[in-house]
Amino acid sequence: MSGTRNEERGSVGGGGDKRGGRERLKGMSNHELNVGLCVELGFGNMAFNLLSSGEVPIGCPGSTSPSGRNELISLLPETTVTIVNEVGGPLLGIHCRSKQDDLGVNVVSSDKSYSFNFRPNIWGTTLFYCVFEWVKGQPHYFTIYDFKRDGKTCTNCRWLVYASGPCLQHSETSITCFPWNKNAPELKY
Repeated sequence: MSGTRNEERGSVGGGGDKRGGRERLKGMSNHELNVGLCVELGFGNMAFNLLSSGEVPIGCPGSTSPSGRNELISLLPETTVTIVNEVGGPLLGIHCRSKQDDLGVNVVSSDKSYSFNFRPNIWGTTLFYCVFEWVKGQPHYFTIYDFKRDGKTCTNCRWLVYASGPCLQHSETSITCFPWNKNAPELKY
């Protein structure tokens, strides 16, 4: 699916230190705790990643799904963010990114939408911000997903973007509107 990103992505294996069914990957910080559980199924092993940094998943070396790819099952549900152009008339340029993913620039016609999917990280720090531009040289910034604000209430987040600011649609008749951010948030790596 176009625009789909998974914050819990990366390559499994490759240069790790294997100890007792777990794998600690080289280059990980000392403050990160990683726990892996390997489960053998009829078609192969699946890796359950209980705690990870979100940068490099921990898995069972050589474990594969029926498709032949390594699999990771997150404890948190997949989240979908949908952004609807309600600016009126002009095309809306949307450029969203997180610490791990840059979703690129997407151009959306009036009353049309753009969506992307991801899994929030286990630490509760997932944040996606977007730059919106409908008049060249006049960008508007907004944190479209912040786990601290949205994690418990929003797994299918529908945003209506107006010139005055973005509004989170809770139902057909209920929305909550927000002001534009003054600047793009700093994404700490």
